[in-house]
Amino acid sequence: MPTQITDVLGRVRDVRHTWPDGSWECPFCFAGFDPSRGPCRGRAQGYREDCGKGEHCQNPACFANPHYPVERAREVMAAEERKRVEEAQRAEIAEFQRKYAEEQAAERREKIAAIRAEAESRGFCVRCAVKDAPYRTPKYIKHRTRCPFDR
Repeated sequence: MPTQITDVLGRVRDVRHTWPDGSWECPFCFAGFDPSRGPCRGRAQGYREDCGKGEHCQNPACFANPHYPVERAREVMAAEERKRVEEAQRAEIAEFQRKYAEEQAAERREKIAAIRAEAESRGFCVRCAVKDAPYRTPKYIKHRTRCPFDR
């Protein structure tokens, strides 16, 4: 029963889970090694060459299987790294947008509060003053009758 497994890229990981019947869990793909299947038979199992590598991961899609193509493993690792970088960029952009939206909302609230305070202090209609407040110059109006927006 191996204590360490090396993948086709040369990375080494310790086998963490073993069982009394001789089976163990691959540290790369977490597939179980079944000793009752016997040793790898290479071409008889569909690989290009016979196997003399001893016990290795039986999962044909695992990097720890010595029959897995090295170039394909490098391509997969590069694609995963690109995905990690893109995800980090997306998270950074989302954080920037969140902060920007919070700042803009705070500025709008402050502007509306200032317009409201000025309208109240000068006796203008507050509803008409703050109607388009954060986006345009406020209109300070004193109605002779009730406000048309009070309906």
